[in-house]
Amino acid sequence: MTGLRDEPMPLTAADQVDVQAVITMLALARMKVAAKREAFYRAAGQHLAHMRDGKHSEHFAELVRQHCGIGLSRAYELIAIARGKPLAELRAEKSGKVRRKVKTA
Repeated sequence: MTGLRDEPMPLTAADQVDVQAVITMLALARMKVAAKREAFYRAAGQHLAHMRDGKHSEHFAELVRQHCGIGLSRAYELIAIARGKPLAELRAEKSGKVRRKVKTA
């Protein structure tokens, strides 16, 4: 499965439910106050984890990019939140990575 497809990969019925839930949860997270965002991110991550089960990583990446409209690294961040990683810890790690990249550049 190398190269990009012109049309999105077809979805199973379960994937359709998960994709729609991810899109909805992320939209709600953007609209709500910061204190309530983590719950929506956690729910989106749970649906992404469900969608990830039993799929090859390239297949999952294509589903996430084409149907959910997010990148693969963001999908894995949301899955980490769903598994219990606090949003503040995730942001701190991400900010540390950015600082290291800037220092080396």
